[in-house]
Amino acid sequence: MIAPLCRWILWTSLARTADGFVLSGIQHPPVGFLQGKRTSQRTHRHFSRLGENAGSCKSTFSTTTLQQQAEPSVGSMNKNEDEDAFGGVASPRIPLYDIGDVGLYKTWFKFVQDEKVVVDTTVYEENIPVRYGVRANSQDQFEEFVTSISQDSRIQQMNETLSRAATADVNTNGDDDHQNNLIFQDGPFAAQLLLIRTLRPRPSAGLGVGSPSSLPPPYNAEEDSFVTGPLRLTNRPRAAILNDLPILHSPWDVYHNISPVDPRGHFLLLPTLQDKQKNWRGQTLLSEDIIDLVHLTSTVQPLGSLLVSFNSVGAGASQNHIHCHAWPAPPIALETTTIPRKRGWECYAVSQTRSMIDFVDLFDGQVEVTYLNYPCFCIELSSSCAAGEDSNRFTLLGQAVSCVLDSIGDAPFNIGMVNRPSSNYDDDDDDVLVNDNLVHISETSDNDDDFADAKGGIAEAEEDDEENDIDVDVYIFVRSKERSSILPTSKLGASEMMGVFHVSSLQDLLELQGDGGQYDYPDFHDHSHDHDHEGDPDQVDEGRMAQALREVSYEPSIELWEAIKERLMELNS
Repeated sequence: MIAPLCRWILWTSLARTADGFVLSGIQHPPVGFLQGKRTSQRTHRHFSRLGENAGSCKSTFSTTTLQQQAEPSVGSMNKNEDEDAFGGVASPRIPLYDIGDVGLYKTWFKFVQDEKVVVDTTVYEENIPVRYGVRANSQDQFEEFVTSISQDSRIQQMNETLSRAATADVNTNGDDDHQNNLIFQDGPFAAQLLLIRTLRPRPSAGLGVGSPSSLPPPYNAEEDSFVTGPLRLTNRPRAAILNDLPILHSPWDVYHNISPVDPRGHFLLLPTLQDKQKNWRGQTLLSEDIIDLVHLTSTVQPLGSLLVSFNSVGAGASQNHIHCHAWPAPPIALETTTIPRKRGWECYAVSQTRSMIDFVDLFDGQVEVTYLNYPCFCIELSSSCAAGEDSNRFTLLGQAVSCVLDSIGDAPFNIGMVNRPSSNYDDDDDDVLVNDNLVHISETSDNDDDFADAKGGIAEAEEDDEENDIDVDVYIFVRSKERSSILPTSKLGASEMMGVFHVSSLQDLLELQGDGGQYDYPDFHDHSHDHDHEGDPDQVDEGRMAQALREVSYEPSIELWEAIKERLMELNS
């Protein structure tokens, strides 16, 4: 223990350089050797050395009904509580989420009420006619549905599963009644059965075939389903156009996703279609796109209430038109009663990671870059901006993200972005003000008057958010391939990289359960040394989801990190 400790003390004493970097003095640090705790006040969590404070979480099964999925969270709207906000129409319970001062949650509610989140199409090779989407049921909860005049057994089975889900009792005891289980949790990871997503439009030509490269096929507008054909975006009502930030390089269009991963909302963000010459292009991020997305993520209110994500070709993208995704955070899979409730910026497995391998600070500490000790190769980049301060720091963050992507070449990748308050924040995230008293949000759900007061408390909290420093965290996952042998039927995208798996069948959900193995948390396994099962991933004592991420991770990882650091040094200078 003495040698590593002395090594760490020497490293922390000598590592800060004049050009603003904090770099390891070791040219090739051993995999899994965590180089101490970060102490920057901007960092929202402390990182520990590998093995320090290690714990474990047992694998458990649980279920959630559609009614429970829509239970109010911080800032939820309750039925009949705010008719004016919805043009005189009562609202079911949905989480609040805004971006760029646009209340997307209101737009989603209106779209569902107006039956806009519905599509009539044909599915499967037999071209079975179906109608599917999201609707409000008799209890004013959002639910998925599918109907068809056909007697196709697949559609019937889908409806039977949806019906069981809507009537299932909450299963918090790890029972073996898998038929009603839609969600599987393994420590910080979760998997959710999504049936309606299986009916989404076919992928663009050349996508979804497991390409080892992020380079898209040549763009062809005539084959682009976003601008051509019956499902083109202009056939849908545009949810918003984001153009109020002067820093943006382009206005951004927002459309709803016709095959949402979350019945509470799922949107597509893309550089405006009105600029055909500039923005009708394939699924490749430009540097200016990245900077725009960082700035847009910084505007999300309440903080952490939306995840903004990007899937490259070969890493989950299905359409060859530049686009990103946004949906509520925490996702439904992390809203069950079997885990403590967390806010959007801290709910995902990757955001709960406490161990790192290396880090570097840029621009005199204005941007932090951390190489996380996570099953899939992951770089976290963070920056903070004080209220009323010039947002140049977020531009620097976008430039650093772009630099990292340049460093990885054409390797497939995913990006997840969330905003959050700076490190000094109140973790009591389920309390709101009711008559000047802090009351847990669950105590307000059945009292309209009190809930109206609670909503006033939520508004005060949003004002506090606007007055406090705001951080943006960007997670970049670098991949070797699109699918894992553990789940060969599913493409793994940004949600899976963050820690929430979307599966298309009960069989896949059970496959992720495996033998009920345990996932060690918070410190991830180091498979490079001192491991009884080195070289045999099937024997690793970790959950199937962590194994799947490790299987699709980029290798050699240390060499990639060193290349990224070198490019970041050039950027910093």
